[in-house]
Amino acid sequence: MTQERFYWIDYAKVIGIFLVVLGHIHLQNKFYTDFIFSFHIPLFFFVSGFLFKSVGEFKADFKKSFRTLLIPYFWFYVLSYFIWLEGFIRHPELFPDRSYYAFFVKPMAGMVLAVGYDTPHSIMANVPLWFLPGLFFCRMIFSLLLKFSKRGNTAMSFLIVALVALLVILELFDKVPLFSIGSAVMALPFFYAGYLLKNSRFQPSNISRNMLGFILAAGFTVTVLLAWINGYVDMNYVNFGKSPILFYIGGATGTVMVLTLSMMIDRFRHSVINFVSANTLTIFAIHLPILLFTLEIFGHFVESEPHPGLHSLPYSVIVSFIVLASCGVPVVIIDRYFPFILGKNKEKAKALPA
Repeated sequence: MTQERFYWIDYAKVIGIFLVVLGHIHLQNKFYTDFIFSFHIPLFFFVSGFLFKSVGEFKADFKKSFRTLLIPYFWFYVLSYFIWLEGFIRHPELFPDRSYYAFFVKPMAGMVLAVGYDTPHSIMANVPLWFLPGLFFCRMIFSLLLKFSKRGNTAMSFLIVALVALLVILELFDKVPLFSIGSAVMALPFFYAGYLLKNSRFQPSNISRNMLGFILAAGFTVTVLLAWINGYVDMNYVNFGKSPILFYIGGATGTVMVLTLSMMIDRFRHSVINFVSANTLTIFAIHLPILLFTLEIFGHFVESEPHPGLHSLPYSVIVSFIVLASCGVPVVIIDRYFPFILGKNKEKAKALPA
């Protein structure tokens, strides 16, 4: 029996990873960044919940997630460290501390702490990698909640709300858990919403095109408004913006906006969409070094004055497409020749289109 493919989910993942790349470019208009960050990571956790399949036992879920998330996290971090080390050696002006502690101990501590930001005692060699341990702990917490709530939606909802409320309190006292556990708890409502939608047997074909268009327009309008009101949010830092309630509403409406758009265009199917969708985790892990290299190369030809280091939206969109295209070759190489990086056996590595 073949597994059902959700092409609108493929499009949602492609749109999401494009927004991740675009969001890591410093835009001249800060509101564009606020808008993107208000929903692009909630979207990924929603999709992850939609695609989540519990093996049935926590131990089995743990082994599966460890293999598919933490093993890739380790290997991608090791690769990222050597790229970071090249920058450390080449730019002493950015790293005045040239000690062993600075170039080795702190980056290794960053790998262990697994948060996407630097601390006084750690450096994160590749910031976007926080998402992998974040998703791992989100899955594990959710798997435990499934067990304790005995699959009852009311009990599950209560437990998730309680955990998020506790996180909000901890965040007020600047006591956010390490290892991206705080981000995992923050993501639970989106993950659970995706899980519920999958199990509801939802069919986009039951919604008319006119209704999809209305939902898209309404979702965009509300998301823009809430991003303007709530300001900058960042799930990496467990930053809810001005209000956790506004964050969850904006994250939900932005996710609905992307899903609706995906449902409207999923009739246009292409192998490139399938390829990007199937490899979003790898792209998530490798895109930042490629992006920084691309911006450095382009910087020799394109002046960013009068805003040094900031870029216009059209320029950033073009760069984002170039970065996504540039990820193709590394993705194929990793999948075909180094599948252990992804937690896969070589004989089980899937064949990708040449």
